[in-house]
Amino acid sequence: MWTSIRTLKRFTLKELCQHSGISASTARGFLKPLMAGGFIKARKDGGPVVYQLMKDNGAHRPDITNDGKKKKPDGMQRMWAAMKVLKNFRISDLTLAAETVEQEAKHYCLYLTRAGYLRSVGDVYKFVQKNDTGPHAPRVMIARAFKVYDRNTGMVVWPESEAA
Repeated sequence: MWTSIRTLKRFTLKELCQHSGISASTARGFLKPLMAGGFIKARKDGGPVVYQLMKDNGAHRPDITNDGKKKKPDGMQRMWAAMKVLKNFRISDLTLAAETVEQEAKHYCLYLTRAGYLRSVGDVYKFVQKNDTGPHAPRVMIARAFKVYDRNTGMVVWPESEAA
């Protein structure tokens, strides 16, 4: 829906629903936090409410709460950002940079290494630049078994048997 908003820039609820293929109630729920955060402005001049994009956040929808405030990044997101800056690091470097605990950092590095985002030599990890798929941190998920899901590509990248 964010893509539709960026494309239309100025729209009614009906136009947004037609363009994105979603229901009016879903669209209202999506627009509410965007208005609270100042990304969208609504005006009513006698006819239907007209919404206008005020702040374009780029290709990815703003990561905001229901009241429009920016969400605080979780541990995986902070580690992902730190890895991209540090490039080569030890677990102790990552825990300091990402303000996380050692066990969480070890766990995340283990699965990102298995998924190909990191390489390790001894206790040093190297960020694999060619696998930088975007701003969203790959998620290590537990659903009967551990998986690594890349939110930028929409794919399970580890284990490889499920990545195809």
